[in-house]
Amino acid sequence: MASTTSEDKDDEEVTFNNLEYLQIAYQELLSNSSTLSLGYKELKRKISKLSKELKENSNLKKENESLKKNKPMTYLKLTLQKSLM
Repeated sequence: MASTTSEDKDDEEVTFNNLEYLQIAYQELLSNSSTLSLGYKELKRKISKLSKELKENSNLKKENESLKKNKPMTYLKLTLQKSLM
């Protein structure tokens, strides 16, 4: 059985009185570590994708505003072409 003494919430000391409990805890730690690693990698991919989309959307918005201000007829033509597609 494991006994825990906690001086701080983030700093726990665990003493195992049985090798079997130590092995189980070690396997749980490995499993949790692997899960966290996979989750981190997935979040990193999603954030990267969202960042690229945000940059692309920002560029398209700037281009759109530029077309509205500088070339109203061109903007209208492009809008019409997109709506007809």
